Amino acid sequence: MDDSDEDLALMSEILRPYYNLKIATNGLNALKIIKEKRKPDLIVLDVVMPKMDGFEVCRQIKSNPKTNDIPVIFITGLIEREQMIRGFQAKAQDYVTKPFYPQELLARIRTQLDLKLRNEELKKLNATLEKRVDSKTRQLREANQQLKKLNKALEKANQQLITLDRAKSKFIQIISHEIRTPLTGIMGFTELLQHSSNSKQFSEYLKALKESVLRLDRFAQKALFITNLMAGTLKPVLQNLYIKNIIDTILINFHNLINQKHLIIENTIPEFFTVKGDMDLTQIALYNVIDNAVKFSAPNHKIIIQSSNKNRIEIINTGSQFSDEALQYLFKLFSYGYEPVDQNFGLGLSVTKMIMDLQGGNVEAVNLSAAKACVRLYF
Repeated sequence: MDDSDEDLALMSEILRPYYNLKIATNGLNALKIIKEKRKPDLIVLDVVMPKMDGFEVCRQIKSNPKTNDIPVIFITGLIEREQMIRGFQAKAQDYVTKPFYPQELLARIRTQLDLKLRNEELKKLNATLEKRVDSKTRQLREANQQLKKLNKALEKANQQLITLDRAKSKFIQIISHEIRTPLTGIMGFTELLQHSSNSKQFSEYLKALKESVLRLDRFAQKALFITNLMAGTLKPVLQNLYIKNIIDTILINFHNLINQKHLIIENTIPEFFTVKGDMDLTQIALYNVIDNAVKFSAPNHKIIIQSSNKNRIEIINTGSQFSDEALQYLFKLFSYGYEPVDQNFGLGLSVTKMIMDLQGGNVEAVNLSAAKACVRLYF
């Protein structure tokens, strides 16, 4: 826009082949055009115009939220630095000095229009992204609410499980107590009857009865012990244990069966060899493994008990091996790895597994070679 007819005509001639133009000869008319329904894409302003100079027109354009995104290019014959600074302070995007070259004018206009287009695309993209973010945020909020509901339901279910577990533990304790109370009386009377009769057959019957009572008593004790293990009421007290002495004491319990089967026991653990473990729990774990070894050893074979590494004990059966099924299920409750002896229901080694886990150790069963089965305890 220019108050010089010659400059205005020249500019129109340069721009008309490429753009639709609206022309104003003063600042007030320029503002009226800008406020029309269809806003211009770009404004070219002369600094010097009647009624209102270009700087003021630019300030009003840029102060209006509806028009502040329209690019403004100043046309000026003034080349003083102060005038250029005033133009940029009024938030103009660019300027062209007179006399202007058509190629320069077209290039600057094209650049500003391209920048405006890119800005509009960026705004649209930002708006789209904001909608997506809002949508995702809403979905996440809804999912979070659902998760909170699920967590509450899980907490409730978990609390119910804890209550049921406590009730189960208490129930098993009551059962164990109720079983063992009459068993104690039965065992006492069995002892009296056994000593008061000279009949061999009667004595055999009483012996079988006593063994059945003892087996039932052992089962009740194991059931109670397993319940306490699973309920977490047993807390191990770790200390240095002299394993050789503990094992020698345990072997005394199997003296009769060892002699009956003509087994050779080799306890090669050094006298001062120690491991870290709870005394009572370790005794039970070792008792179960040795009990299993003696019961399942073939007659006239050897059981080797040895230490290997600083924290490992091995109980080796010569003349027997674990079956594939035994290796898979040996340490699980109430599982049969092979044919049980005297109704052994797979409790002993599973208890050993729980004890070793409780102490931070481990237990494994392997076949070392032909006819050699081995149980290893890691402390």
